[in-house]
Amino acid sequence: MDYLELDEQLRRWQVGMGAAEFHGALTAHLLCEGSIEAKVIAEQMALEQLGETVRTDSVSAQDLTELARAERAALGSEDMTFEPLLPDVDLPVADRANALCAWVRGFLSGLAMSGRLRQRDLDEEEQELLMDLGRIAGSDLEAPDDESGEGDLIEVQEFVRMGVLYLRDALQAKARPATETRH
Repeated sequence: MDYLELDEQLRRWQVGMGAAEFHGALTAHLLCEGSIEAKVIAEQMALEQLGETVRTDSVSAQDLTELARAERAALGSEDMTFEPLLPDVDLPVADRANALCAWVRGFLSGLAMSGRLRQRDLDEEEQELLMDLGRIAGSDLEAPDDESGEGDLIEVQEFVRMGVLYLRDALQAKARPATETRH
């Protein structure tokens, strides 16, 4: 499902957020070991209207489950195919930059809702990354619609993408049981 298709689907589902923010929240949900089942996603992401929709509309439930399945595969891919779902490059840089900020806001909200990341459990690098993401989320990026603005947006987008993959690896490492060594 591409950005415009998801945005339209979210309008039909009356979710109250755009595609970028929703995808960011879904990514966080999946990163924190969330279910790919539509009803569970709606419940864990506290989206009552979406929950009602997927309970009564099997096509919508299947669409959401398929989106979650594809995103989980991209997140888990060793070749780092994960990308935040953002508008196509034919839109102005400023619009895409604001969508990236919305994606990061959704991602951080999703992490907070999961309860999986507590500050006391994070190392210094993870805390710094989350603070940087918070700064991006709170930004109103006014990027010029030229090569310079495009380059800046690509740089920030790659920082976000790699930050998500870094957190994926950190969470997986924390979830592994500590092995005991005997001497």
